Amino acid sequence: MNIKDIVKLFLSYIFNPISLIRIRKVGKWIDIRRGLRVNRPKNIVLGNHVMIGRLSRLSCYDDGKINIEDRCYIGQFFSVMAGGNVTIKQDTLIASYVAIIGENHSMNPECGVKYGDQPLIKQNVEIGENCWIGEKVVILPGVKIGEWSIIGAGSVVNRTIPAYSIAVGNPAKVIKKYDFDIKEWIRV
Repeated sequence: MNIKDIVKLFLSYIFNPISLIRIRKVGKWIDIRRGLRVNRPKNIVLGNHVMIGRLSRLSCYDDGKINIEDRCYIGQFFSVMAGGNVTIKQDTLIASYVAIIGENHSMNPECGVKYGDQPLIKQNVEIGENCWIGEKVVILPGVKIGEWSIIGAGSVVNRTIPAYSIAVGNPAKVIKKYDFDIKEWIRV
């Protein structure tokens, strides 16, 4: 670890002391940039060598949990809303302005209750190891993204993406898969 890393770590604790102290488990060498907002910090686990960009939000609702494993890099303006469990596996790269949503409100117009007051529908979200999530991606409830997958910028992921895939669009569709025999990405 060089002096630059030590200074960044020190600044993380100056700008976010309450958030980091209250989080259930915080690994070593965490780099949290200024402005992190945390809801239910006791339901959050951060692994070792995690970096989260400025003005991000980690929100847990009811018994939802957020687990960000080792060596994840997350850009600024990142947002997680966890009604179910949200897991980001190790070595994942997430660009800026990404939203991961593990809950939604019920949508019954006949019950006489405003949508915002209807009960939450909670679903888990899992992002596999070594994934790359592009700028401004939205990942919706119930989605699992397989290991070593890439999600293109601006995509809306509303279904499971298999491992070793590239998916783009709204809704995100797999356009390439990695072929281990010929050692390159092939169109699907």
